Amino acid sequence: MIKPHRGILINKIPAEGVGGLIFAVGTVLIFTIGVPEIRQFMLLAVPAGGIVAGLIYFWHNQTRW
Repeated sequence: MIKPHRGILINKIPAEGVGGLIFAVGTVLIFTIGVPEIRQFMLLAVPAGGIVAGLIYFWHNQTRW
């Protein structure tokens, strides 16, 4: 009996370095372009995420003793 192919394993795709960044940004762009409802969400989520990332960066660098 032939074993069926398991398909693409997402956990085998490297998620570090430039390749991981390209994969992550590409995935977000595909979903943003493909699903119109996500576009409105992204208008709020991207600036809010940038602010939170900046605050976390600031917090980590200010609390270093």
